Amino acid sequence: GVLIARVSNPVAAQAGLSAGDVVLQVGRQNVGSVAEFNQALKSFKSGDRVRLLVRNAQSTGLVTLEMP
Repeated sequence: GVLIARVSNPVAAQAGLSAGDVVLQVGRQNVGSVAEFNQALKSFKSGDRVRLLVRNAQSTGLVTLEMP
C-alpha cells in the first residue's frame, strides 16, 4: 500500500482521506508504491469517479472521489 503523508488536495480531503491512511487499491488495481499509485491514476480522466481501497487505524473501506 501507499501511505498518505499529507492531504493537500481538497477533493481528497472532502472524500475523507487523511494523513496516515494507506491506499491499497486504485480502482481494482493493487498499489504497493507511489509509482504504481501514480500509474493507476493515469488511467482516469477529469470528472471520472475513482474508488480507492483505504486502510486506516480503525478500518479498511472504499472511498470514492472525483478526479479534478
